[in-house]
Amino acid sequence: MAFPTLGREVFTPLEGTATELFFAAAIYEFLIYRGRAADNALYPGLAESWEISPDRLTYTFKIRQGVQFHAGRGMMTAEDVVYSFKLIGGAQSSNPRKFVVGWMDAIEAVDPATVRIRLKKQQPSLLHQISSFNPYFMIVSKAHFEALGVAEANRQPVGTGPYSLKRHVRNTVVELEAVQNHWRKTPAFARVDVRVVPDERSMISMLKAGEADLIFASGTSLAELRKAKFEILSNPGAYFINVAFGGQVLKSREGYDASSPWANEDEPERSRKVREALGLAINTPDIIARLLQNMGRPFAVNQFLPGGIFTQPDWEPPRFDPAAAKRLLAEAGYPNGFARPMTMLVVQHNAEAVDVAEAVAMSWERIGLRVQRRVVDEAVWKNGWYPRSTMQRWTCYVHLSTPLGRVPAGGVAEGGHRRLPV
Repeated sequence: MAFPTLGREVFTPLEGTATELFFAAAIYEFLIYRGRAADNALYPGLAESWEISPDRLTYTFKIRQGVQFHAGRGMMTAEDVVYSFKLIGGAQSSNPRKFVVGWMDAIEAVDPATVRIRLKKQQPSLLHQISSFNPYFMIVSKAHFEALGVAEANRQPVGTGPYSLKRHVRNTVVELEAVQNHWRKTPAFARVDVRVVPDERSMISMLKAGEADLIFASGTSLAELRKAKFEILSNPGAYFINVAFGGQVLKSREGYDASSPWANEDEPERSRKVREALGLAINTPDIIARLLQNMGRPFAVNQFLPGGIFTQPDWEPPRFDPAAAKRLLAEAGYPNGFARPMTMLVVQHNAEAVDVAEAVAMSWERIGLRVQRRVVDEAVWKNGWYPRSTMQRWTCYVHLSTPLGRVPAGGVAEGGHRRLPV
């Protein structure tokens, strides 16, 4: 395989991002697996079964027995599950889902085959949050982390998945080797080599020369690849694009701190009318047609994607109405617009990312905003974002999904918070 980036190349749930966890999902496994968007059902993984107490505060998981960690690290037990969750929720973790561990009042290994989680209050989405729906709750080996330390264990991932890490050369290659007699099934491919090739033209040349069997191609290359008779494998949920407004911290949230730089009470985007105007200003169908070669569809609310478990079927994306957008800005107190910095991420796995961000910025300038563009490589941006040393303002994201069904459908979001109360 030829892939444009391996992200930060940290292949553990403690620090990894969706890009790395795309590959880590072959090395690690989850307690629970979630089906594709067609059913959204939950299936047993490292947990054979689970029970929920009548008050929906206690979850008890029966852990699958006989599952072996790679590298001779022994059998996976309830202790490894508890250790993994506490590691994810720990002070040093940059896992974006660590807040889920914060929901838990207690997590304990009752015996080697039983894990019990006690919640502070009911959380209906808990099972989905710790499932493959989010590729962040993979189970690691307690013995491996304690033997090597967190930093080294992050560089030498050991899981229970159908593939183990054979070799990793930073910015060059990741080689995975099939685990023989794996408890689920021995993989059909004995080895998977992932080569880092940032330039798409180089990847296409490798494909044509027989030096790569699979590449990650953008929409701009599809016509050429079809003409050359290559098979195109498409995934309706490959990625989604949205602009996030950082710092929308509500006073009603537990732990609210008015002195925090994230608590921007006076920002224009806190106004519902402003957010609605930003959505109405964007001609999403035109962006999809011109920049994405019609490979996409709009959706109504960021993160609530078509086919998702919480998405309502009657939700509709904002229409394109720049005149109404200008009127709403004036009603919100900004008849002449306002200035805002906007970070445009250069994303290796999506060649159109900056072009889409530019189209959005131009749409907002047409209704009077003054957009101060900042083009930043995604890896550089994340180095500041994960340790929380960067103020996240307006950022155009490209979210890459995984083979795990985490993202059920893709498209372009346009000011999706407009339906939420201020």
